[in-house]
Amino acid sequence: MFAYASMLVVGIASGYLFFECNKYLMPIIMMLGVALIVRKIDLEYRPERSDFERRVLIAFMIVGFVVFSFEYIQMNGRILDENKREVAIENITSVQGRIVGIEKRSNDNVAAWQSSEYYRLIIKPMSLHGAGKIMMNYYAPLSPFLTGTSEENVPVRNGLMGAIVTVYGEARVPAGLENPGCFNYRSYLYSKGIRLTYKCKSMKVDMMPAEEPGIKGFISKCYWAYRNKIVETREKFLSYFATEGQTCCCENATTGLTRCCKEGVEGFLRGIVFGDKSEIDEETLEQFNSNSTGHILAVSGLHVGFLFALLKVLTRKKKSKLITATIIVVIVLYGEMTGWSPSTARAVLVLSISILAIYARRTPDLLTSVSTAAIILLLYNPYNLVNTGFQMSFLALLGICFLTEPLSHYIGEGMAVMVAIQLAVAPMVAYSYSAFNISSMFVNIPIIFLASILVPACILALATMMYVGFVPSWAVTIISSLTEFIVNLNEKLTFDRLFVTDIQGISIGVLVAYYLLIFFATSEWTRIKLLRNETKTIKRMIPLLLLPALCIGIATHNQYLNDEIVFVNVGQGDCTHIRAGDNDVLIDGGGSATYNVGKNTLKPYLLKNHARNIDLALITHQHTDHYKGIEELKEIYPIKNILQASIGNNARLGKNVWIEPIWPIKPYTEQQLSDNANENNTVYIIHYNNTKTMITGDLTEPDELAMVEHYRGTDILDCDILKVGHHGSKTSSSEQFLDAVSPSIAVIQVGANNTYGHPHQEILDRLHNHGIAVYRTDISGAVGVDIRKNRLIIDILH
Repeated sequence: MFAYASMLVVGIASGYLFFECNKYLMPIIMMLGVALIVRKIDLEYRPERSDFERRVLIAFMIVGFVVFSFEYIQMNGRILDENKREVAIENITSVQGRIVGIEKRSNDNVAAWQSSEYYRLIIKPMSLHGAGKIMMNYYAPLSPFLTGTSEENVPVRNGLMGAIVTVYGEARVPAGLENPGCFNYRSYLYSKGIRLTYKCKSMKVDMMPAEEPGIKGFISKCYWAYRNKIVETREKFLSYFATEGQTCCCENATTGLTRCCKEGVEGFLRGIVFGDKSEIDEETLEQFNSNSTGHILAVSGLHVGFLFALLKVLTRKKKSKLITATIIVVIVLYGEMTGWSPSTARAVLVLSISILAIYARRTPDLLTSVSTAAIILLLYNPYNLVNTGFQMSFLALLGICFLTEPLSHYIGEGMAVMVAIQLAVAPMVAYSYSAFNISSMFVNIPIIFLASILVPACILALATMMYVGFVPSWAVTIISSLTEFIVNLNEKLTFDRLFVTDIQGISIGVLVAYYLLIFFATSEWTRIKLLRNETKTIKRMIPLLLLPALCIGIATHNQYLNDEIVFVNVGQGDCTHIRAGDNDVLIDGGGSATYNVGKNTLKPYLLKNHARNIDLALITHQHTDHYKGIEELKEIYPIKNILQASIGNNARLGKNVWIEPIWPIKPYTEQQLSDNANENNTVYIIHYNNTKTMITGDLTEPDELAMVEHYRGTDILDCDILKVGHHGSKTSSSEQFLDAVSPSIAVIQVGANNTYGHPHQEILDRLHNHGIAVYRTDISGAVGVDIRKNRLIIDILH
């Protein structure tokens, strides 16, 4: 089963590279190479059926490629309306569908004018075909749509589950890869079956599940009543730990019992018990990720394993089909409460397969169960393969399967499991988050131990509530205290990030090679060959084994590492990265009033693209969308110098590389600066090996004309590349200015679906009429410029 799962992964990975990355040669070479390896390999398992097994293995690889192909077509194909007519995504202004998911979200990063209540709704469209699921944020209370409350005045937050609604607004395709090597949001949503996002302007409820007519309506009513009851039970349990202030002691209206807890307990329990991290404050979440202990906030085998053990005790370890079915049903109900994250689905599937193996007269085997669960989840949605939660979850179990036994000979079985998990997960953590905590192995020991007490305590408290109707106050106190202790201990063990090391971009090919080698070295096949002293066979296998890693490494190579200038995608803002030898320079850094661009965009980009530090950060002017990202970045990343240069203060970066400020001629007065920050806009020209690139910031037309007049009769303004002023606004890029600069390439740095309407169509038309090739970060992602001797090569992501 592990071999079958591995071949399925090869097929899906090939499909992803072929369709999503537009790499057509390497995936084909990889599949042909792997097929050749399978034909040559000596199959130790059932040698009399070797030819048949080889055909089955190759078939799994082909199935993987085909399954991904169909999923890609489904997620990117035509969308049809109720009359089977194709509809463009930009024309989808209303959608009728059923609410299949509701999640309360933190409101920290929304604008001040938006409601304090913020819900994320997942809608399955009924008026559209081929749209998958749609995700939207609803910035208003849901209470007007609700008809009642549950016991103990706990709001039925998810009472709208299953309701048929009509939403009005704008449909959008989620952003894909925006900067080289960074997070692909679209693939993440695809792994959840979500094809579109929606900017909701209003919503109305057309029909509650209980109101649907006929037999189909009765079935729907029963199903959604069950789903709402499951979620209501979860919310009722968590309400015992909810509070509005720093501390809370209140009396339960039904039981008369008093409960006391501190702020943050409910959010943390929502994460550690049900795998929902949306209400954990950002600082706490960052501390757990920094310590590599964030995995306890995902439902895992710890949760499901304890639940299974508890059920076995309650059934007095009796074996019958009814008891087994009951156990599986209870475990599935718990999965429903957690929302079926990849780690939850994996844990439930692994345990269920192990239980069912007994009735198939097979000895339960962890590797077989894990592999079977992986096959099921990948066939259900092949985009799961690129979901970080899926990757971490299965790598941890594979580490246990392959590495525990050889390690246990040296450090004992208990410690071997811990080390095995770290060896399997740590490289993926370093790759995904560009950071690694060298103390994580030791920090995990007390945190996992305490979590192994807290999780069972919560499950017992949940079971008690379901049986007697409430959680005893003493249980609330114990659970709250233990929760606070875990959070506080984890905070102490961060040691102010003393042991956290930033990791520069790791090649995916190197990462794949690491996992192939460690799992191959500790596999049963290798052990058998070593016992037979067939070391030559092992040596011959290693180059063949590394072929997939080589193909993946070539296909996913970061082409931007060869670029001298990169226009970084920071949304609605400007940021230009210049490389010159060992020097890394930024001009502007983007910025937003509601989003930390420095932390969430610039730092990941710089680490993924091998920038050890920023030698110089220049700014064009003091507008938020230009300088704020730099201010945020300097708090968490080494920046040697920040300044707004003036004429005469050139920044020399190498023999033929320097940055020259060319405007304004003289500093503006304080009155001019207070009137408009754009009036103190500095224009830079990047001289790079006889290529000139002009960075204009938010230069307006009056300054453009003044600059043209000042430099008339010279070639100062003549450039190869123009960063278009003010994100393509009609207040910039005048005819006279474009004539004077005469660029062959223009780059517009602009946010997708921005409220300003940038870039304005008349500017796009003007650039086109001048014969200028236009690249936009909202369409193409980051734009890289590879400066060759006689030409410029432009790199884009899509």
